[in-house]
Amino acid sequence: MFLSRTFRRVLRGRLFSELIVDPTAKAKVVAERPSVIPDIDFPYRFAGFEKHLEEQTRFLGERVFAQHRLPKDFILDHLFKIYRGVLLSSQNVDEEFLREYLEPGFAQRFVESLDRVKKQNYQLQAYKDVSGVRGEPIPDHLTIIDMHMLRGLTADRAKNGSPKDYHVWEDIEDMGLTVFTPLGISDPSNFIDPEQNKRMYEGLERILMRVLVSVESSWKLRVVTPEGELMQDDSPGSFRHVAIFESEMKPPPRFKSEVRLENYMEWIGKFKFGVWRIADIDNWMKGNSVFSQLLDKGRFDDEIFKGTKLDRDANIRLKGF
Repeated sequence: MFLSRTFRRVLRGRLFSELIVDPTAKAKVVAERPSVIPDIDFPYRFAGFEKHLEEQTRFLGERVFAQHRLPKDFILDHLFKIYRGVLLSSQNVDEEFLREYLEPGFAQRFVESLDRVKKQNYQLQAYKDVSGVRGEPIPDHLTIIDMHMLRGLTADRAKNGSPKDYHVWEDIEDMGLTVFTPLGISDPSNFIDPEQNKRMYEGLERILMRVLVSVESSWKLRVVTPEGELMQDDSPGSFRHVAIFESEMKPPPRFKSEVRLENYMEWIGKFKFGVWRIADIDNWMKGNSVFSQLLDKGRFDDEIFKGTKLDRDANIRLKGF
């Protein structure tokens, strides 16, 4: 029993390399461990991550689960099916599945990466590694590491435009909320035109939920070389991966309370989850910005920024901006 409990503690994340979640925190470079897999530009880190990511508690995200009495395991089970489906679709090159369950921009780059792998005469193979760690199989287990809600934005990056188009207000970190208000609302002409006045607040009812999930699973990917050799990473970290999931939430009916009053947190708590899609896996998309025009893209690629909070390779930008 003692060994079993010890092993479970190991599985919960004491063997995995650190990756920073909060971009405002003091950053550390991801510990790179050489992988036995050939150098393939693909949204999957074969070596995985060796240390557990520290879980964060965000009030508004937790309130949504509590408001609807929705067990997290119910959602996580659904998210795992999507993740496993992506691995299987990587082997079968199921473009239809990928475009349905991946964020469109990520889906496009994912499909393109599959084409590059094919041109290199490599094949990807999804498999269930029953050998586990020290002979113990790895149970499928997902953990919500962090949650953040973006009010005023949609999952469609083209509609979001650029951060400079908005006034950005961030609540305290523990709330897990950023509000994007279009600068056009302050345009006096919007108040003169009755039709424009009716539409000017429409986008503020949108909320995009982004969730960082740690995936521990025996389902993995390996590579078949042109010579037919199977190449797989069997390190402890190879069982641990991270993914960012997105859901464009459904707003509640207005003033449903009997007194026709509700505070801000009550209103947001009534939002319901919509369709879930994966926006990034193993930080391959550098968090996948929620904007089509990212102001600092390439700005901090210089060697001097390596290991700082501005290093996109060392930080998971869950907020998406």
